[in-house]
Amino acid sequence: MTVTSDRFLEGLKRRITIPANQPLMTDQNFLDLATDVIRDKMVPLFLSTNQNYFVTYVDIPMYQGQRKYPIHYRAIGRALRDLKLKASLDNIRTIDMRLIALEDEHLFVQQTLPTGFYFSGDSIMVCPEPNADTYLLRQFFNLQPNKMVTMDKAAKVTSISGDIVNIDVRPTTFQAGVLVDFIQGKAGCSTLAYDVAIGSAGATQLLFASGSVPTDLSVGDYIALAQESPVMQLPDEAQQLLETCVADRVLYAIGDYEGSQALQKDAVAQEKNLLKIIQPRIEGEQTKIINRNGLLRGRGYNYWRVRGGYYF
Repeated sequence: MTVTSDRFLEGLKRRITIPANQPLMTDQNFLDLATDVIRDKMVPLFLSTNQNYFVTYVDIPMYQGQRKYPIHYRAIGRALRDLKLKASLDNIRTIDMRLIALEDEHLFVQQTLPTGFYFSGDSIMVCPEPNADTYLLRQFFNLQPNKMVTMDKAAKVTSISGDIVNIDVRPTTFQAGVLVDFIQGKAGCSTLAYDVAIGSAGATQLLFASGSVPTDLSVGDYIALAQESPVMQLPDEAQQLLETCVADRVLYAIGDYEGSQALQKDAVAQEKNLLKIIQPRIEGEQTKIINRNGLLRGRGYNYWRVRGGYYF
């Protein structure tokens, strides 16, 4: 069952008793605490399993003579999972990009394709620079879960007709030109598409540019402002641990230190149980280890493919 912000708040308030006359903790304050816990505790926990829960990719066009390309701004830790080069007209084949030391940049000058790279701040420097505008830089990265918000700040999809999406209620913030995210309404609530601009907004209807509505968008999914979500973007099994950690922070904030310590003990056991559930994601298969730098996949092989005209 999808963990909406309303369902999460109900579970949180069942765990702890909060004075009714306190003015500081609104529902959005609770959800802000939940977002903090997701980012500083839940995300590292899921990343530690190496099960690619947040991995996605984006293809960035490369231009002749341009060496510097930005890391996607929504990548967790401003880091990449992997980096590959592909031809813009080839939907299948890719070639591995090799991380090199800045001092070794000159060794790649004579290559035909930009197969090496190094980091410079929040940018990727490719080596050598592209000699044509026919390549794409495919960045695999861990997408940051969106900030949790109350249900009234998002809209539920009721029907889809091409580039027109009908919704139940349109939030006042949904105006023409505003960037939104499409959020899956079930199965982990992943982000189907992000930073999509609204073309025009009616009472219960949103129009988007041609091709910008994700093909896998379904009735029951959500639309929210960019980097916001009305649902928890974690497996449903993480709800109990998230509630406990947020409840701990709430009790600590209002001075109930004894209750906070009790919840911390519960969180330790819940974290162990959650790890048993989320890893491995498949029990019947072992990960096949591939030597990417071996004789058939290393620098010499890729160089032969490129120089010999076999690859692109």
